[in-house]
Amino acid sequence: MSHHDGVSDRAEPATRAGGDLVAGRRSAVAVGAVLALGLAVAILWELAARRGWLDPFFWSKPSAIVYQLADWWSEGTSHGTLVAQAGVTFGEAALGLAIGSALGGAIGGACRRYPTSREVLGAVLTALTLPLRVALGAAFALGLGLGVGSKIAFASALVGLVAAGDALAGRQALTSLRLRFALALVGAVVGEIFMARRGLGVLIDESVHHFNASGVYAALIVLGAIALAGDGLLALIERRYAPRAGRDGESSRRD
Repeated sequence: MSHHDGVSDRAEPATRAGGDLVAGRRSAVAVGAVLALGLAVAILWELAARRGWLDPFFWSKPSAIVYQLADWWSEGTSHGTLVAQAGVTFGEAALGLAIGSALGGAIGGACRRYPTSREVLGAVLTALTLPLRVALGAAFALGLGLGVGSKIAFASALVGLVAAGDALAGRQALTSLRLRFALALVGAVVGEIFMARRGLGVLIDESVHHFNASGVYAALIVLGAIALAGDGLLALIERRYAPRAGRDGESSRRD
């Protein structure tokens, strides 16, 4: 090892720590900006509903949405506690993320080795992307029933498309981890809306059928909180492990 390599190795943790600090500050600023924007929108929304500029029956209002959330939290929903419904949706999304990443990555990695299979899989991914995101949720619901299996299958399929494409292109899994989680969450909720007994998608669907706009927005707020929490956790994982994975890949190529 040269003197230059030793200095680089010692400087690397400090550089990474400084980068993490800057990223943390940027994230805090971004969160503050989002909260400020959300508060401004809520104030204008409430004002518009109270003044009659928006029909509260169709658009609800922030005070009614807060009341709906408080009611679900204290009294529960028609399908159980609010925490339980959020847990069902998060669990389906997490399993879909894991299964889809593993299967899609394995298939894409295997096909990448051979030109013919690479071309075939690329064409299949292109052909399936739009139909899969639009219609396969209904097919899984009909084929696999009301249980969590159909929602996990749909979430896995959405994630698997991205994972297979990443593996086919030789991209690291960490580069699209946050996108995969978002797709898994979409798959879980859409599957619940099509056919389910529990979950946030059920609350959304039920609220729509009962013309309960407050319920729709309340469920979306809980869903957004789950999405932000999951995305924040995955962002931390990316910042910690993605640079290391990149360095390992460069080392292996040099060797």
